Amino acid sequence: MRIANKGVAVALFGTALFFAVSASHAAFNISTTLSGAEPTINPRVFRDAIPSTCGGKVFPGTWAATVNYDVHTVYNNGPSRCVTVNVDVGTCATNVFVTAYTTPVNVAALATNYLGDQGSSITQPFSFVAPGNSSIDILVTSATSVVSTPCSYTISSAELDAGVWQSIPTLSGWGLALLSGLLGFGALALRRFRRF
Repeated sequence: MRIANKGVAVALFGTALFFAVSASHAAFNISTTLSGAEPTINPRVFRDAIPSTCGGKVFPGTWAATVNYDVHTVYNNGPSRCVTVNVDVGTCATNVFVTAYTTPVNVAALATNYLGDQGSSITQPFSFVAPGNSSIDILVTSATSVVSTPCSYTISSAELDAGVWQSIPTLSGWGLALLSGLLGFGALALRRFRRF
C-alpha cells in the first residue's frame, strides 16, 4: 500500500510541476535614458491628455516638433488581452512621451499599427488590447525638443514580457493520465529495484 501511495504522490507532483512551469512568464521593466544621441523624427504623436484604455483610443494625430526617439520591443506571450504599461517619467519630466504599436512601428507613418499612448508627459499608466502572441513596439520620444541634457525614465508591465518564451505543449486529458501512470509506474519500479 505504501508503494502505491508513493507512486500516486510522485504522479501528482509531476502533474503540478507541469502546470506550474507551463504557466510561468516574466514581466518587463526597462529603466534607461534619452541622451540626445538617438535618431530624430518630426512630427511626433500629439499629447491629447487622454491615456488610452482597453476600450480603445483613436490615434490622436501628430504635432510638428523635432524630437529624439527610441524603440523597445516587448512581447505578449499569450492570448489577445488588456495590458497596462506603466510610465515613470523620471528626470525626463515633461520631455518624454510613450506610445505603443504592433511591430513594426513606422516613424514615418505614426498612425500605422497604433495601439495606445500615455496621453500626457506625466508619470501614469496607459492600457490597450495587445494582439495574441505578438510583439509590441514601445516608442519613446522626447516631447518638446531634441534632448540637450540626458534624462532617465522607466517603463514596465506585468503582462508583457522582455522576450519570447516558448510555451510548453499542453496535454489532453488522456495525455495527463498517461503521464501520471508513467510516473507512478516509475516510482513503483524504483522502489522494487531498491529492495533487491
